Amino acid sequence: MSYSKKISKNLINMRKIIFHMAIRLFLNYLPTLSLCTVYQGYNLIFSMKIFIIMLIISFIIKIILYKDSYLTHTINFIILMTLSFLTLIFKKKSFLQLQNTIFYGVFSILAIFSQIFMKKTMIQTFGEKKIDIPKKHWKIMNIIWSVFFIISSIINYYLICKIHNKIWNKYKIFAFPIVCIIFFLLTLIYIFFIKKKKNDKCNSQGKD
Repeated sequence: MSYSKKISKNLINMRKIIFHMAIRLFLNYLPTLSLCTVYQGYNLIFSMKIFIIMLIISFIIKIILYKDSYLTHTINFIILMTLSFLTLIFKKKSFLQLQNTIFYGVFSILAIFSQIFMKKTMIQTFGEKKIDIPKKHWKIMNIIWSVFFIISSIINYYLICKIHNKIWNKYKIFAFPIVCIIFFLLTLIYIFFIKKKKNDKCNSQGKD
């Protein structure tokens, strides 16, 4: 395969990854978006019922479309359903607000565990079927994402404890998704340059 074709193939793969990640992001935030929208005009109980319905729909769609991430989606679903029912029972929104803190905390712990004790990092397990890069770079990305989720978990908890609910809503709906998208795009750029460097090396060796 020629150098230009390799670059073209990498770009096509990147577009596919961006497209699928956009769908995943939308499905992840669909329940929360529905909750925050409905909550503007209705009480917490009714809003939570809508949230649970959208959560189930979103979970089913993700399981059908993305079977490779079944474990992550299931863990997230169980955490959210548990917190949703606690919110309905005790009628306190704070239970649901803790979902980011709990989920990203668990995610970062699992990622760090895989970094130390397992042959493959958690990030590599999720992405190696679609992206072919050296193992050391998977380890680097695993550490970076672990730190990112730890920081996200702490920020979410701080906002719940110290800041008004309206600011948390704006953070949850607007700020955090934008930060995730930027962070993900930076990761893709990093992967692209790794693959480009690898292709350049192969191309130069072929000429020799």
